[in-house]
Amino acid sequence: MTSSIVLRASTRTANSSRKGVLFVCVLMGIILVGLGSQSLISVAGNRPDQILQTATASTGKMVVIVAPAGSGLGQTNFLPANFVLVIGVNNTFVLKNEDTADHTMTSRPGDPMAFDTGDISGLSSSSPITLTIPGTYNYYCQFHPASMRGTITVIEPAT
Repeated sequence: MTSSIVLRASTRTANSSRKGVLFVCVLMGIILVGLGSQSLISVAGNRPDQILQTATASTGKMVVIVAPAGSGLGQTNFLPANFVLVIGVNNTFVLKNEDTADHTMTSRPGDPMAFDTGDISGLSSSSPITLTIPGTYNYYCQFHPASMRGTITVIEPAT
């Protein structure tokens, strides 16, 4: 009876190890594909929903925020919805609309700096927006304010 328990535990550990190795291999493949013309920047927590696609910009890195297909319907939100920008490193962003509906990224009154991408029609992108004042920006989509909103935290670079 004891060997049966040990066998199950070692099988479970082996399956967990295989899943971990598979996850690392898939993640490395994504990173290697992204390094061609773009790079990936990881923000707090290294969770998949907090990995930002970036492209080189004059101020450092440009963050691409995606409004995915089906955005504004139900629970679909910006990807990522909440993220951190570092002044001089990655404090420029664009909204890439992969949906057929129009979307915006608009700051709220009282945010440290006002911004608005304007109406970004389906399957297009906004002009770059650079945030230069540290603080918390609570943004939303003017067309889908109940389901499409998020927080941008802008911080000074580490010294």
